[in-house]
Amino acid sequence: MRLCRVLIGEEKFRGKGFGEIIIKTLANYAFTAMNASMVSLNVFDWNVGAIRCYEKAGFRKVRNEQSETVYNDLIWTAIKMKCYPTSLPFSKS
Repeated sequence: MRLCRVLIGEEKFRGKGFGEIIIKTLANYAFTAMNASMVSLNVFDWNVGAIRCYEKAGFRKVRNEQSETVYNDLIWTAIKMKCYPTSLPFSKS
């Protein structure tokens, strides 16, 4: 299972914990309702707030699994992150 394009659009709503709630809820749904064994996502390395959010939600960076994209003559590095059912902060396992 893979999460894609989760965005808190308006800046005034960022940094308030909404992203963490959304990510935890989606991951929990994937594990319980969809019986997923793992949930993954990619995040650009410059998006420190999102990385911190995903880590709080139980995701961990996957070593040596990065990809690069060229955008406006700049290289953007995407980091792969994964979460397992026992990784969730509210997991009872």
